[in-house]
Amino acid sequence: MAGPVRRAESVLSRETELALSKFRRFRRHLLKCPRMSEFPVPSDDAMKAAWLFLEHAGHRLKPAAVVRSADGGVTICFTNHGHYADIEFCNDGEVLGVTSNGPGNADVFDVTPSPSGEDYAIARITGSLRSSESPVLRPA
Repeated sequence: MAGPVRRAESVLSRETELALSKFRRFRRHLLKCPRMSEFPVPSDDAMKAAWLFLEHAGHRLKPAAVVRSADGGVTICFTNHGHYADIEFCNDGEVLGVTSNGPGNADVFDVTPSPSGEDYAIARITGSLRSSESPVLRPA
């Protein structure tokens, strides 16, 4: 007879396990949310890129929403006092940013998928959303 089965020791740190758990919930949200079912399913690469951006920008920006992109991918949306911005991680690997201070006034820009490219996007987004008493922006 075999003895009791022992659970394998985790080789991941507690922080890594927590981050993976959060990512899995994030992924489930994007895959299962019924309000987004009409949009193409985001690729794993697009979801990972969006997740990494959220982790990178988390101390500087608070998203209003994270949704599937109409063209396939993940869009992270930010709003503040009538201003809008987003960053879209497309299924094909392209990353685009958008800023707007009202209807018909959108500025679309390419984002290099790298930490410096993300820093540039964060600066553009925070600059476009900046106002006194901004609930979207967090102190650096």
